[in-house]
Amino acid sequence: KAHYVSDHPVPIDENDSSHPKATAKYLANLASQSVNELVLESAYLIFDDRQLKAWQKLTQNSVKVKALTNSMASNDLITNHSGYAGRREDMLAHGIQLFELKPDADLCELSTRDETKCPPTTAYGLHAKSIVFDNKVAVIGSFNFNLRSTYLNTESILVIENTDLAKSLAADINQAMNDNNSWRL
Repeated sequence: KAHYVSDHPVPIDENDSSHPKATAKYLANLASQSVNELVLESAYLIFDDRQLKAWQKLTQNSVKVKALTNSMASNDLITNHSGYAGRREDMLAHGIQLFELKPDADLCELSTRDETKCPPTTAYGLHAKSIVFDNKVAVIGSFNFNLRSTYLNTESILVIENTDLAKSLAADINQAMNDNNSWRL
């Protein structure tokens, strides 16, 4: 079972940048229904105070929240990394477990199937945008877990309600979070 969720094109609602878009609301609703664990990966990861409070509510209710993003060394946009870096301590204080991808991650060749995209030729970086809710629902799409995707961009996501697929995606993200591939903050 799967369905597609998308935002209105930017020209339609370009003057409303203070309210979350449809994709952000849909993801927030899925998160609020979670009872065990959220595992996410996002190339660019930045939350505002309201979002951090929502994450904290989940973690205080024993929901584990684990997030993988780029380290400064694996990020292709330093400006995005600086926004994330300025909020890292807040994310940790609100109960989010943070993992930053190493530029020389062991899984580079496995995931890219192209050694020319791996060290020492180039730094390995994350561009995926995925989240798994309670090993039951997998979401993939264009939505970065950042403020641009939440309030400005036109995003789209595919929501897949399949336990086998969700567990497989969560396992892949967790593999990327292990010590050979990421730093745990």
